[in-house]
Formats: sequence, structure tokens, C-alpha cells
Amino acid sequence: MKMDKLKSKGLRIEQKVRKYLSTQFNTQFKKKRLIIGHKSNGKDIYHEFDLVSDDRSIVGEVKSYKFGNRRTGKSGYTTTRKARLIMACFYLEKIPANTKLLVLTNKKLCDEFKYDLNGLLGSNIIIMYIPIK
Repeated sequence: MKMDKLKSKGLRIEQKVRKYLSTQFNTQFKKKRLIIGHKSNGKDIYHEFDLVSDDRSIVGEVKSYKFGNRRTGKSGYTTTRKARLIMACFYLEKIPANTKLLVLTNKKLCDEFKYDLNGLLGSNIIIMYIPIK
């Protein structure tokens, strides 16, 4: 039950981000599966992106992780959050879009990730913070 509640909250946040970015970029965004590569046997590899413009010129991911864990007192990157953010960037690198967005809804996590990955990510990925509750 708890996982369903978290998933539902994540979907609501994604919808709010889509609505916000639609006005910013003057285009509609949808969740969509796109090909990100091909297996050695020739089969396509897909990933479902949270933000895909109608013309596919803008593609993005939305991550609403919190920086730390209040219950355990551990700081932001002690779980798999950083790896998941890096993986999202890896998927974005595989897409031939003009604009690639990694949208984070937690300011502290966004600031830390930008600082830690400064100069390591492709310059075509825009990491942005959007305050959505």
C-alpha cells in the first residue's frame, strides 16, 4: 500500500511539472517510451521518459526524491538516489533531442547534484529545480 501511495504522489508531481513546463516552453508534454539503443541481437531498448514534447525536440525526466532521510538521519546520497539521477542522465544522452531536461523537485538535492556532477555530464543536459509540492 505504501508503495502505491508513493507512486501516486510521484505521478501527481510529474503531471504538475508537465503543466508548468508546457507553459514555459509553449508545447505539450507527455510520458512516452522511446528507443534508447539496441541489444546485440538487434532488438530495441526502450525507456519511458516523463517529459516528451509532441515533436520530440524536448525530452526530460522528473525526479522528486528528497535529499536526506529523516527517519535514519542519513544524508542525501547514502541510498541509490545519486545513481538513479546519473542513470536518468545516461538515458537522456541516448536521445537525439535538442533540449534534454533533468527536473528535480527538491532544491537541496538539485544543488548537491549540480555541484557533484559539475563538468561530468554532457553540456546538453539542463538540470533544473522546479518547486512542486
